[in-house]
Amino acid sequence: MDKSIGEELARYQQLRATHRNLHSILLDWLPKNALEDCGKVLGIYMNDTPAFGSASEIPALMDYCIYDYLWDGQNVVERYAAQASIEADSDERILLDAMLEARYSVFAVDEVVMGFGVQTHDLLRGDSGFIMDIAFSETAVAGLVFAGRVITPGDGEFSMTTGAPLIADAAILKRIAKEIPEQFGSRLSDIAKMSREKAAELSAFIIRIFLEGNASSRIPYEDITEQEMARTEPKVGRNNPCPCGSGKKYKKCCGKVAEPMHIPDWRLMERNLRGIQKLVGGHDFESTAEVNAFLRQFNAKGHIPDWTPETPSEQAQELVYKGLEAPEKKERIRLAMEALKIYQDCPDAYVLLAEEAAETLEQARNWYQRGIEAGERALGPKVFAESAGYFWGLIETRPYMRAREGLADCLFARGEYEAAIEHYRGMLQLNTNDNQGVRYKLLRCLMEKNDIDAAEELLDQYKDEYSAVWYFTRALISFIQQGASREANKQLRKAMKQNPYVVPYLLGERKMPLDLPDRIGFGDEDEAVSYVAEFADVWLGIPGALAWVKMTQGKR
Repeated sequence: MDKSIGEELARYQQLRATHRNLHSILLDWLPKNALEDCGKVLGIYMNDTPAFGSASEIPALMDYCIYDYLWDGQNVVERYAAQASIEADSDERILLDAMLEARYSVFAVDEVVMGFGVQTHDLLRGDSGFIMDIAFSETAVAGLVFAGRVITPGDGEFSMTTGAPLIADAAILKRIAKEIPEQFGSRLSDIAKMSREKAAELSAFIIRIFLEGNASSRIPYEDITEQEMARTEPKVGRNNPCPCGSGKKYKKCCGKVAEPMHIPDWRLMERNLRGIQKLVGGHDFESTAEVNAFLRQFNAKGHIPDWTPETPSEQAQELVYKGLEAPEKKERIRLAMEALKIYQDCPDAYVLLAEEAAETLEQARNWYQRGIEAGERALGPKVFAESAGYFWGLIETRPYMRAREGLADCLFARGEYEAAIEHYRGMLQLNTNDNQGVRYKLLRCLMEKNDIDAAEELLDQYKDEYSAVWYFTRALISFIQQGASREANKQLRKAMKQNPYVVPYLLGERKMPLDLPDRIGFGDEDEAVSYVAEFADVWLGIPGALAWVKMTQGKR
């Protein structure tokens, strides 16, 4: 692997993890009224009550609070940077310096560099730059327009988003083009040189336009009249003529139910990263900017050439990728077995067999174990010794990590907690950034085993974690140790603030869905469902815990 590429990607992931932790710290530094005040500015609060309509609105609100909520002329980033004790050359200081210069704007995607990010230009300020975002590079297309806040840490070779981008449609673009010049001026200098207060007003204006455009049917805004009028209109029957005037039945036109979107297996993204490795191999690049310039020579749209496997291990891995794309289970199994004929030390082939061919937990466990052993042989002891701490940053290590996680999950399901804990801890030692989310499984395992001291150590190891798992489990531990004390109540209220959806599911006031969500976001309802599904038994096993939650809920 070209070391400069791996180092750049690992550096980005490291900064991204630190940035997430900083956001959770800064949220705790905000005044109690900040979320409500900002929610009213963005139109998310109605009659002093939050009315979130989708998962994208919560991070948009929190991002606005952190960067644009001013009291006594400063935002929370400035206050934290001035008061906290932070080492001069630390990642935290580098990010804080960048966050002090953050900007919210509307960007157009010029090029997509698969596996890295997007080249953009700022529609309001006129300049351009590269935004590194691996996940976004998998979904974005040239010409896409989005709103978001960006920061440019350190040497300035790439920028990063501070939260989930809001995607524009034609109606939003029309409003942006018309209303922003009217409200904030038509010259680039009008935007570039505006005051702090005016910049906050601009970001709120943009967010409102996007939220109203994408979620106006789900969120109550200040202008309620049109929505109330719409509710008084008679409901259109599925077989009635469509009110749009097309002449078609409503169910065949505007009322047509979209086909569920097929989401490719996320592991296939690694094929693109391997393509990047192959393409840039042998070149001595000094920066990501040089890599991007090199890649753009091959395709004006920034697409990476197909990965061409050459060695037996690469050929076997390609068969696994084809197996992940195959729609039929039988074909996936065949391709995995074919991969092992070519190269018997292909861990991902064993992982695929554990997922597809195993009919019992014991069979899955055996496949995962063989995958671990294959990964150890293929990687060799030198990789384990030299890459410990940032293991996931190397593409070649990921199949081994997947096999080890699969084995640990099987051990946990069998009630072999000690063995599962050993593997989860070993994975965290290999990859402290924990891209796989192993820490959540380890915490559940420790709580199931009633090892409260070890659970507390893990919570402290990732003390800036901003998730329902961390907040609610910390509250539960406080209750276990102290009962319904002031500290326990404080921790529970903080948890309920982090995710208001957890308690209704935990108390059975809301019915759990039959299927668990594929993806979750901090503070959203899917996160609540996922947490309760995994930790409900832990709560039920603590006498008086749910009664305490219900009592605390009633006092809010």
